[in-house]
Amino acid sequence: MAHPQTSLEPADDPLDAQTWAANWIGLTGAPAGVQPNLWLCFRKTLRLENVPGRVQVRIAAESKYWLWVNGRLLVFEGGLKRGPAPDATWFDELDLADALRPGDNTFALLVWYFGKDGFSHNNSGKPGLLFEERFDRRVVLGDSGWRVIRHPAYCDTGEPHPNYRLPESNIRFDAGCDIPGWVCVGYDDSNWPKAVELGRPPCAPWGRLILRTIPQWRDAGPRHYRSIQIQHAPDGACVHRARLPYNAQVTPCLDIEAPAGLTIDIRTDQYIDGGEPTVRAEYVTRDGRQAYESLGWMHGQEVCYTLPAGIRVHGLTYRETGYDTDITGHFRCDDEALNTLWTKSARTLYLNMRDTFFDTPGRERAQWWGDVVIMLSQVFYGCDRRAHALVRKAIRDLVSWQRPDKVLFSPTPAGNYRDELPMQMLASVGYYGFWMYYLHTGDTGLIERVYPAVRSYLGLWGLGDDGLVVQRPGDWTWGDWGDNKDLPLLYNSWRYALAAAWPARMAELIGRERKTSRADRSALWVRCTRILRTGSARRLPALGTTHRAPDDCSHALAVLTGLVDAGTTTVSTLC
Repeated sequence: MAHPQTSLEPADDPLDAQTWAANWIGLTGAPAGVQPNLWLCFRKTLRLENVPGRVQVRIAAESKYWLWVNGRLLVFEGGLKRGPAPDATWFDELDLADALRPGDNTFALLVWYFGKDGFSHNNSGKPGLLFEERFDRRVVLGDSGWRVIRHPAYCDTGEPHPNYRLPESNIRFDAGCDIPGWVCVGYDDSNWPKAVELGRPPCAPWGRLILRTIPQWRDAGPRHYRSIQIQHAPDGACVHRARLPYNAQVTPCLDIEAPAGLTIDIRTDQYIDGGEPTVRAEYVTRDGRQAYESLGWMHGQEVCYTLPAGIRVHGLTYRETGYDTDITGHFRCDDEALNTLWTKSARTLYLNMRDTFFDTPGRERAQWWGDVVIMLSQVFYGCDRRAHALVRKAIRDLVSWQRPDKVLFSPTPAGNYRDELPMQMLASVGYYGFWMYYLHTGDTGLIERVYPAVRSYLGLWGLGDDGLVVQRPGDWTWGDWGDNKDLPLLYNSWRYALAAAWPARMAELIGRERKTSRADRSALWVRCTRILRTGSARRLPALGTTHRAPDDCSHALAVLTGLVDAGTTTVSTLC
């Protein structure tokens, strides 16, 4: 696999965005409102007298791409879900010198256009490819050399489709309509139409181009399942339940012999998540021996292949891909239940990392910042430093999508959900979010970059005459699951932890403002604790009646934020 060059500081200066010499290219005559789940094949042959010492290639695609050079797969699922900012698209940068040779060189790309928004994908509304080569820093213009067709084998399945939170569609592949050998050297593409130029960056609808800040996915290559159990049906059909070694992000593969026209259903045991469908695949056979890999990744403990009668299986395998980091944290004790908990926790963390952090790798794949705050602390103890880049990207995603009214919201990147959950945002910009990143990385530059967004957002929050936070309902006033929620105490705990400490520490760190007086912070603490005291518990006076018990979760948070002295809080208060 090619190893992309990444940068901790995305190239998002508007002047840098003007340095592109190549044009976006696409399909001749493609309408602006082209349907979702479109797959395009791009090919180009480039003749070289000799191979330069460095061949820098910059690639952007709406929405994902697979790259072959001289018939060899070099990039598996390139590109990131769109949305480094509302007006921007990610691009990858690769060095392909080792893959090239003197003479003719063939580039082939398969581009998957999602064509719809998701909770963490901002659809541009138009498929396209941007591919620029630089040989020893010299730009090679070759937009007109590309040819492109729609891949006829890819189409939609019938219902049910993935729920609306996912930009990915189910993938149906009809092998009878395949294009054998189209990625190989020597394939005759002379009857393919030439790609049309769609504009030079920055241009609509893709906007500015920003360099990918996280590594390409780790690719384990084809692997055998741990075990396969076969369940037979009376009609001759069978289900192969292929067991994975653990819950993983995988693309299922098959090697079979079959007559033409039979449909194989492929899904995992996690296909229904939270009562709603995620992603699945269908493969329609051609006649004879055939191999196939479904490129849309799924997750689960098992991959289930439902095969009609008449199919002979030669092999079922899978490819595991995921974020390129190692679990380097370690825990071991004499309690096997705790050891198991550690193993499952580490696996869960890794499973929820890819383009962004996820709340779940199935139903949403969405970067809710309430979840990120939890995971980023785990990352610093559980993963190697390559994972730090995903935390940095998550922080930049959040502030880059700040609304004109100064509200911060998630999931980001934003597609079809842009509502604010106020307490999740308070958690994000404070100690357990942005400041935790700084404590583990010392990255003052990022703190300086995001501080204006933090300050303007906290400026939306005010204190009342009683010294308590004036609650902002936001778009979804979510504090915690359950019925007995002391929202005023939750609001004040988060706001105290932020307004009295960590943004002020950010300002001190970067020299933006005078040092905040410790006496001022102490005075705020005294005001809050006096008002929030009700007997032996901490809750607002409005809730201080005997018919309602104190909220355990609110008390725990109050301890963490310093509103409650844990040493003087009775056990009965917290339990």
